[in-house]
Order: sequence, then structure tokens, then C-alpha cells
Amino acid sequence: MARCIVGAAGNCWAIAGWASNAINALSVPLIIAGAFLVLASFLRLTKPYWERFRLGCVLVLLGAAAFTWQVDQPPTSVDTDTITPDPTPAPTIVSTVTERLHMPWDSEDRQAKWPVCETLALLSDISYRTPVEAKEEVIRLGFSGIMPLVDNSMVGYVVWHGDKAVIVFRGTNPSEISDWDVNINETTFRISKGGIHEGFWFAYQSLKPQMLIVLQSIRPKHLWITGHSLGGAMALACAIDLTLNEKMTFDGLVTFGQPKVVEGDLATFVDEDLVGRYARVVIGNDAVARIPPSKAFCGSLVWFTSGRLQRSPPLRRMFGASQGDAAGSSDGVELTPLTMTEWSEWKNANQAAVKGLGPSSDEPPSYQGNSPYIKDHDMAGYISQIRKHLGIEQ
Repeated sequence: MARCIVGAAGNCWAIAGWASNAINALSVPLIIAGAFLVLASFLRLTKPYWERFRLGCVLVLLGAAAFTWQVDQPPTSVDTDTITPDPTPAPTIVSTVTERLHMPWDSEDRQAKWPVCETLALLSDISYRTPVEAKEEVIRLGFSGIMPLVDNSMVGYVVWHGDKAVIVFRGTNPSEISDWDVNINETTFRISKGGIHEGFWFAYQSLKPQMLIVLQSIRPKHLWITGHSLGGAMALACAIDLTLNEKMTFDGLVTFGQPKVVEGDLATFVDEDLVGRYARVVIGNDAVARIPPSKAFCGSLVWFTSGRLQRSPPLRRMFGASQGDAAGSSDGVELTPLTMTEWSEWKNANQAAVKGLGPSSDEPPSYQGNSPYIKDHDMAGYISQIRKHLGIEQ
């Protein structure tokens, strides 16, 4: 409406300016024509032609009046293409939980200031809830739809709003022995680009048919994949499968406390193909992110440790440059895998948890425990650290 009013005002000013210029241009000819008629009326020696005399006088008076009116007008300069800016400052738009899902990001960004990271962390935490509780929480966050994915002890959700969707996989449930079997088993399964953890791969495959039905129904333009712990491993397996077998694109993959999933050859493929789209977040001494020893790291590490942020070497420099340039790309850190002894102790601690020595009833459903090999693994700690990094909380 304001734009229409401004446009109408501009048109009125343009017409007024045109009329003013026309009057100014006609004033002098009117005076000249009138004077000529007055003089011509006296050329006859008998008497003047009064009609010609009167007409000449009228023209002279009109021309003089027009000239006088134009002189009295203040100088103006009208530019109908220029609109004076509204002095009212534009309101600051704070991105909502769902709006973050279409904001640009780059997992290679050394500052890792991604608002979407909090959204995905919240959803990874919600994935531990029952379907009824999860639905209430995602609706509260601003999403309009949620569909659970369930097969025995494996659980995931597809949540969406408009053209944006997130696939989130649940982490290890301390009450489900089969979940721990998946964690402890490190047998390799071969796919087209290399070796992958068999337990994580088939845990994801058990939910894939349900997931594809939901995605084919909502057809999102912006798709994200996430998960914590075992859920993070399944998220990476999902990203690999969608890339290799389904030819489905996605905006990003962000995992939290994710164990290692792939062997060296497949890790190289992931780093090349998902560069800029895959970040794995780790806090402190979370040992789950360093197991099993037989598998390789991949993706862009975001490690909050010792009160600061550390990143792995830039993958673009490694895979997008010459061999000489790649050799100088060591300006970063990587986690140190657990030794075989530590790995054995970790498995013993998990088996103890399965036998009833795990968390008490008032602890969150994502298993933390007291073992040094489970330290810093709780999802609540990840959410808090991400919020502090983004400046959302102190």
C-alpha cells in the first residue's frame, strides 16, 4: 500500500511538473501574439479593428499572467525514480528453529557458528523420547509433522515443516541389549566404495524402507541428517546410502558423539564427496567418538575441548589442491583412537551397563554412566556446549 501511495504521489508531481513547463513555454508566445494583434489593429487610418484589438489585449494579459505565475513558483527538483528510505529501522529477524534449515552453511568454516547445529542437537535429544513425547516437543519447536521409524530396538524420526525435513536417528538405549550388541560388534561389511561397520549399516537399513516412504511423500527441498552416538553412526550410514544408492541430495550431515563407522577407502570417498556438508561434533573426552579402533575418522571434526574449539585439517585443501599443497594442510587436530586395551575396557563397561549396572532412573535416557570411557557423552552436555558457542547461553 505504501509503495502504491508513493507511486501515485510521484505521478502527480510528474503531471504538475509537465503542466508548469508547458505554461512557461506558452507565456512568451502569447505575449508576442497579443502585441502583434494590438499593433495590427492600428494599421488602418480610419479606426482600429476593435475585435482584433480586444483579442490582442486578452492574449497579452494571459501571457503576462502565466509568466508572472511561473516566476513566483519556488524552484523544485522531482525525481520520480527515487523513494526516500523509511526512517523506521527494520526489525532484527531472529532465525527460528525451522528457518535455520535453509540457511547456508559450510562444515569447513573454521568458526563453526552454525545456528542449525542447535536445531539438530535438540532433535537428536528428542529422538530418545517416546513417539507421543517426541511429537509434542517437535511441534513446540515449530515443526508441523513427525513420523517415527521403528524396527525392534532401532528408532528414528523424520520431522518436517514446509519444504524442510530432518532425518534423526536415536542413540543407544540402555534398556535394549541389541543396541549394545550393535555398538560392540565391529565386523566390516563391504559396499561399493569400501568397508563399513556391519552393525551400524544394518541398523540403518532396518529403518530405510520406512524412511524412504516418508521422504517420497513430503519431497523436501532442504534435507538434513543427524543423530547422537549410535544414532550418529546410523546418520553417516544413511548419508552414504542416499549418496551412493538413492542419488538423493541433502543439505548437511551433523552428528554428535558419533563412533567411527567406515574403513580407510570409504572414509576417503566420504571426505571427497561430502566436503562442506559433514561435521561431527565432539565435546571433551567423549571416548565413544574414538571407537572402534579398527575404523577410520572422516568428515570435518568440531571438537570443544579445554575451553576452546579445535578443528581437523581443512578437507578442501587436501582434496581440492595439488599434492604439494595438500602436504601443508596439517593445520588442525584429530582425535586419538582408543588403544585396544582401552577398547576392551570400554566394551566391558558397556556389558556391565547391560547387566543392570548402568545409569540410575533419574539420569537422562542417553547413557552416560561413571566410566571414564563414557565421560562427556551425554546429549545434554552437547546441547549446552553448542549454545555457549553460539552465544545463546552463558
